[in-house]
Amino acid sequence: MVNNCPTLTDGWRDFILTEDITIGYFFVFRPRTIFDYEVTVLEPNGCERLPQHTFRVEIKPTHVERARLAIPMTFWRAHIQGQYSNYNSAILQFGDYRYDVEIIQGHGKKLLQNGRARQFIDDNNIVVGDVCTFFLLPGDEVIKFKVKM
Repeated sequence: MVNNCPTLTDGWRDFILTEDITIGYFFVFRPRTIFDYEVTVLEPNGCERLPQHTFRVEIKPTHVERARLAIPMTFWRAHIQGQYSNYNSAILQFGDYRYDVEIIQGHGKKLLQNGRARQFIDDNNIVVGDVCTFFLLPGDEVIKFKVKM
């Protein structure tokens, strides 16, 4: 609270990063309680933005050593399974660069590896402790993620 008015502090930075908000976006706040709001995100053109489907990976030594990044199975089942025609590869977009990586399936896991996964990690200086956020991009043929750190 500032001057007896609610302010956006705790969690706001995480919300902006997770939702990939940039200059020009608008927000509609619908209060649930004095400290709890439902937020609708409007794009710069004024249209309501579709929900962002994201997951985060905190980079561990095995991610760097093996150039292997796991897609959480709850995310896979909720947002990928049954939605695409190709489940063997994905495209990672990081800035202006695209990396074609294989999706390896087995032992109840989905892993992004092989292909250009090593190049993705090396080119972007990804190290242990970094956190990568993967934004699932719309499409129906190829699985695509925009990646931010």
